[in-house]
Amino acid sequence: MRILQVCHHVLPQHRAGVEVYTDGIARALLKRGHEVTVLTTDDDGTRRPWSLRRDEQDGLSVLSIAHPRVARSPDDTLGRKEVDEAFVRALDETQPEVVHFQHLMYVGLSAPARVRERGIRSVMTLHEYWLLCARGGQMLRADGEVCAEAERETCARCLGDFRFGRTPGEARIACVCGWVRRLTGWDPFPALKRMKERGQDRKPSADMALRHGPPEGMLDWIDRRSDRVRALWDVVDRFLCPSRFLMETFVRGGWPADRMRWSPYGIPMTAFDTQPSPSVSAPLRIGFIGTVTPAKGPDVLARAQALLPRGTSTLSIWGSVTASPSYAARVRASLVPGEASFAGPFPAGCSGEALAQIDVLVVPSIWYENAPLVISEAFRNEVPVVASRLGGMAEMVTDGVDGCLFDAGSADDLARVLRTLGEDRDVLARLRTGITSPRTVDDDAGALESVYEELIGEPA
Repeated sequence: MRILQVCHHVLPQHRAGVEVYTDGIARALLKRGHEVTVLTTDDDGTRRPWSLRRDEQDGLSVLSIAHPRVARSPDDTLGRKEVDEAFVRALDETQPEVVHFQHLMYVGLSAPARVRERGIRSVMTLHEYWLLCARGGQMLRADGEVCAEAERETCARCLGDFRFGRTPGEARIACVCGWVRRLTGWDPFPALKRMKERGQDRKPSADMALRHGPPEGMLDWIDRRSDRVRALWDVVDRFLCPSRFLMETFVRGGWPADRMRWSPYGIPMTAFDTQPSPSVSAPLRIGFIGTVTPAKGPDVLARAQALLPRGTSTLSIWGSVTASPSYAARVRASLVPGEASFAGPFPAGCSGEALAQIDVLVVPSIWYENAPLVISEAFRNEVPVVASRLGGMAEMVTDGVDGCLFDAGSADDLARVLRTLGEDRDVLARLRTGITSPRTVDDDAGALESVYEELIGEPA
């Protein structure tokens, strides 16, 4: 089959869960003998806007649309005519038999309609809640509170302070950074972002937007966006949901239940060296793997570890700090000297090496995570997981069987759990034996192959 995988970002420039999954499933399908192309967007600033470029990334064909990320108004986030035209050119070039949308951000909400117009079948995986929540898809309000559902007026107030994209001036700065990175290998963008964040820290709190009525025109925009999102129901053939929690959330939001399917993530079979259980006297080795941002909650973990008796634990934080430099600096400053450290990011596919160095992985996210790949990777490496009792995390971790759950955002409750694991290593050993091996990426690719074949065989 000729398969087009569509995602807003790809490895190695971006390494969040959606990008890691898209890369893994594309390569698994390629290995099964299919002709696979990944279509993405590229914002390095060194190309003519909206142009197409094909690259090979370790044998995987990647077709990218140059996208400056400028949003002169919220409507630009729904899709731009220039991107739509570039997407059509990509369809002409790849001639896919099936299109799998992993994410529509930057690609635009009209892309599935362009696919349907050509009689091509399409699948969409819902990795988070962006189609319900325009504020990054995390169902988190400006004041950090979790939303149970998308409510029109609350969403409009919450988006009052939200930046939907770059200004034209910021796009020019990003372009200069792109050229500097290409010519010197040094990227000035993170330093500039830290400077910008320090300036934003001096502004009034973001939750002020929630204390007033919706900004002028925002309610109308919410309605336009909702209409555009609902139009997807008529042009996408299958919606795949990696967690039942996410699927139920979308169905409650009115999405067509008859076209929603539960489809858990598959992960690569990676080699690892299982570490022996530490002695009772050894410190409990705690790990965090993920982007260091407020929604991921590493500050909660740092505060929890600080509550443990000195000398009883160590904490290693692996992940990029470039998404929110000021926040990362605050987390770093709160770490217990000599017992906690930032280990930095590791190369793609090397999570097993990090997991082999810890006794327990903590996933302290404060938002409704869908189905974090890092939990599956930990289970693949026989590492128990302590996770927030929230969203898809509570679905993946069985409390007391293969890990433990704690109250989201509570450093005290997390410290309680970690103290128990540190003091009673028999509990930790029992959790390790309770782990069930997760789905492999090859099993996932085989299931997708069946979905694709079924759709191609159906009359248009």
